[in-house]
Amino acid sequence: MAQRKLELSATMTVDTKGLTRELEGKTVRILFADGEEQVLRMEFVMILDCHDSCDGFVYKLLSTNRSEKLEKQKQHAEGFSCLGRFEDVVSWKLEEDGKFE
Repeated sequence: MAQRKLELSATMTVDTKGLTRELEGKTVRILFADGEEQVLRMEFVMILDCHDSCDGFVYKLLSTNRSEKLEKQKQHAEGFSCLGRFEDVVSWKLEEDGKFE
């Protein structure tokens, strides 16, 4: 049974919405499904071979249209890292080029 699960997970594909490791260290603007728009610095994009809840991206929040998140971030001297999920991303763009993906 365990062998079968490994085979299935190895064939799963993840829709990263075009977010790749090439974006690490870059500033990205993301529109999320719940209407939140964030400007963030991408720290790490991960696709793990365990289950979909492991897949996503780690980032530092730079700005958002949700003021309560900014207030929470200000309470930490160096900010904090957030975890985003690919399935929540509607669109994104590099902050430098202004073109949504």
